[in-house]
Amino acid sequence: MVIETNVARWTVIKILIDTGSFADILFASSFDNMKLDRNLLQPAGNPLYGFGRKKVNAIRKIPLPVYVEDQQNCRTEYITFDVVEIQYPYNAIFGRGVTNTFSAILHPWYLCKKLPVAKGIIAIFGNQYSTRAAEGIAAPGQRNVDNLQSRSA
Repeated sequence: MVIETNVARWTVIKILIDTGSFADILFASSFDNMKLDRNLLQPAGNPLYGFGRKKVNAIRKIPLPVYVEDQQNCRTEYITFDVVEIQYPYNAIFGRGVTNTFSAILHPWYLCKKLPVAKGIIAIFGNQYSTRAAEGIAAPGQRNVDNLQSRSA
């Protein structure tokens, strides 16, 4: 599922929700586009695995506020992101840390993530078009299911 939300008072688009990931990742290009000072970065811990089954060392880590809101409610939590210097079709990855911190429930069938707030529930909906655009960048020659054509016998 791909969403957009506010991180450190910047609207960040193309955020991949990956419940299989232990890490919450902000890519260095996104970090730099947010015009945050690299001096705020703290030493990183262990390397990350899973980017094409390769080990990737985080540059550093940083806690940043993540704001989730709808028209009536808002909730803010600080998430510690690993900042990674690699090319990736997404701007950030929200792993289990974000899901657990926000006590979120995922409904992948509906491309929806719900989280409790003081006055009810906020529903965040994934953007299928952003997902397809990001996947097209990652694998430009790949044919998606919606692009299949029948063969003549």
